[in-house]
Amino acid sequence: MILLQTGTNPANLPLAYLGYSLLIILVCVAALVKVYLRWQMGKFTQGSRMIQGLLFLTILRLVTFLLTYFSWQNNPQFSLSLLVLDQAASLLGILIITWLWNFPEPSREVDPFILIIMALVIILVISQFIFLPYLLEGLTGTISFWQGFSIIVLVINSGLVLIRKPNSWFYGLFMQGILLIGVILSLLSDDLESLHLAQLVAYPLLLLLGDRFPVGENRSQVQRLEEDELPRRLFSVDHKIMDLIQKLFDEKDPAGILYKIAQTTAYLILADLVLVIDTPDDHGKIRIIAGYDLIREEPLQAITLESKSIPLLSNYIQRGKMLHIPASSTSRDLSHLSKMLQLSKPGHLLAAPVYVPGANKTIGVVLFSPFSNRPWTKADQEYIMLLSKLFEAAFSQHLVSQNGESDNVKTTIRNLSSKLTQFTKEKQEIKDNLAVLSKDYQNLLMDQDSLTAKY
Repeated sequence: MILLQTGTNPANLPLAYLGYSLLIILVCVAALVKVYLRWQMGKFTQGSRMIQGLLFLTILRLVTFLLTYFSWQNNPQFSLSLLVLDQAASLLGILIITWLWNFPEPSREVDPFILIIMALVIILVISQFIFLPYLLEGLTGTISFWQGFSIIVLVINSGLVLIRKPNSWFYGLFMQGILLIGVILSLLSDDLESLHLAQLVAYPLLLLLGDRFPVGENRSQVQRLEEDELPRRLFSVDHKIMDLIQKLFDEKDPAGILYKIAQTTAYLILADLVLVIDTPDDHGKIRIIAGYDLIREEPLQAITLESKSIPLLSNYIQRGKMLHIPASSTSRDLSHLSKMLQLSKPGHLLAAPVYVPGANKTIGVVLFSPFSNRPWTKADQEYIMLLSKLFEAAFSQHLVSQNGESDNVKTTIRNLSSKLTQFTKEKQEIKDNLAVLSKDYQNLLMDQDSLTAKY
């Protein structure tokens, strides 16, 4: 093995092998760091799997280099045991690399099989070094054994890549092809120079592993600089939203509450337009009693229209049901509302009922997305229902403040009423007991009179 037997200073490793080993370790570390940084961005399952494989590969290469270095210090000859160690490390590296490229997702069948093969290889090497050194002189100590095993692994896994075609499979196939050429040339020439050269060419392709599973759109440098200039957000909820909710509960005017409902909904759910619609009256009229335009950040004027012009919306509000109409719908409600609001396209519509305590009726909060064309998902529907509960609580608070009673006063009145009822009940029981005692006393007196007359 010419590569490992040349050097001006026999006390040190040959310069060529030193450079080869350090380059391989450096590439493994770089690939590991890149995959780790990508995994931190998305926490995807394939990323943790790649981290495990690359970490094992890095440790394997580092341990192999250290064992070779200290063995060389004791005996400045590249012995047969070190040749076997180098080939075993190359085989284990091939197993890890093919596993990473072919099986990015966990596999109950393949993962244990690969672990068993790797464990057998490690046990064989340890046995040759410590317990059964005579095996080094047999088949397991030859280049033919290790390179033949490597060829079998590479051929099988190259076929699996062509069949399975995982993400970026062509890079994996290219890498395995380079390693296969190096192994074959090494087997034919009976030295490891070709294998080491092939590894130096193939291992940098590990840097592409981190790009197999994108975690999102890449931001440009200008975008990153703009974001860095923005102040860091220190609160989970914007103070403006908290201020809107506080004003909603502090509002005394009923019309003001309706406007605050429209404004709060627009900011919380980011709806382009929000309308608050009353139920139809006895004359078939329906009123848009409040509204807010988030794009222009201004309130909308109240409008009265015929309930039959928006039949679906008025019907669902009366029944207290949620309504979702996509922009592609030919519903009369969409066309009439878009004409009334002077919109070229209304976008998607989402309406949720809000019960008004005290008035015993239901109003509707209607969301539009004419500018953003945002579709309303199931999560949006669940969110607007939570907001409806919040608005009901605001109406209840307004009703309590109108009646001049706080929750504590109501609780106190209920407690006093309960105690008064209990006292009345106890008083009645005492009266009944006194009546029974009085009757018993009268009976005793009568018995005493009869006894006196008799004797």
